Amino acid sequence: MTTLTDTSTETYIPAPSPALGTGEVHAYYESLLKGLTQRVDNYSSLIQGYGSLALMDDNVDPELATNIERMKQAGEETSRLMGRLLTLVNCPRAVRQEVHPNTFFPTLERGIRQLGDSYGTAIAISIAPGLPAINADPSRIWECLAELLRNACEASQGMSDKAVAFDVVQAKDSRGRRLDEVHAIVTNSGADIPEDVIRDVFLPFHSTKSSQAPDHFGLGLPVAAALAQSMGGHIDLMSANSTTKARLRLKTCRPHM
Repeated sequence: MTTLTDTSTETYIPAPSPALGTGEVHAYYESLLKGLTQRVDNYSSLIQGYGSLALMDDNVDPELATNIERMKQAGEETSRLMGRLLTLVNCPRAVRQEVHPNTFFPTLERGIRQLGDSYGTAIAISIAPGLPAINADPSRIWECLAELLRNACEASQGMSDKAVAFDVVQAKDSRGRRLDEVHAIVTNSGADIPEDVIRDVFLPFHSTKSSQAPDHFGLGLPVAAALAQSMGGHIDLMSANSTTKARLRLKTCRPHM
């Protein structure tokens, strides 16, 4: 896996780009996974429903009631997991279009601030002026950024400085020349992440979070990476000096001359 260096000499480690498959083979496995996910979700709903009915009986043995409650919780967790998997299944359905960053990203500010508020974290937002149009799927951009922002807010919990920032900038090379990309960067304070761990966090079901965390399935960054790749973008990470940055790289519509 190669590394990428930006103008401030920060070294980012990119998410891998797995071959998602094309044509009939991809369509077959997409249909298979979607059907499996929906079927498991239906069974999970039945477990939760019958569990709730059983607990309405005042004569249920306390020990049995405890076990039923655990079954219900397992069903709820399963439903959440299936929802995450469906997001991955639907990634290839991105619809790219011309998006103007200085018009589009301000529409996300309210959602970004609300997401931060849910973690008790104020997110500083900065959008550079005069950004070129990008070729992307607006809904996928938000889904991808929401994953990165949630990760950042969770990582900053417990820090004396719960700083999280969101910046949208024009990409430039080491000589300051404009590149054909716009970067949306999520920055958070927190413990440094070792390079070998950064490489692993893009693997499905690999998680460094507690099992009590809101999303402990280990699918947040894999989902974000797949969403980015579905619209021709990429995600990479860097972590140093108690600061971690997740960068969403989006292609511009027209090459810079």
